[in-house]
Amino acid sequence: ALHALDVEEVYYILQGQGLMECNRVDQGSVQPGTLVRIPAGQSQRITNTGPDDLVFLCICTPQFRTEGYRDLDT
Repeated sequence: ALHALDVEEVYYILQGQGLMECNRVDQGSVQPGTLVRIPAGQSQRITNTGPDDLVFLCICTPQFRTEGYRDLDT
């Protein structure tokens, strides 16, 4: 889902392949070893484009809080 957070976020791709979108701009494909930095407040979404699960670490600074999540698909 397209969303935004009030914290900085980093995605580190462990497995699979996908497509990353930040600030409503296609950022290209991701694969194992890809690191994506997402500044606080930017819209974002990641989509699995492969046949296997897309597995990634999501690192937030400061710590993620549910009240900082904004759903932008609605």
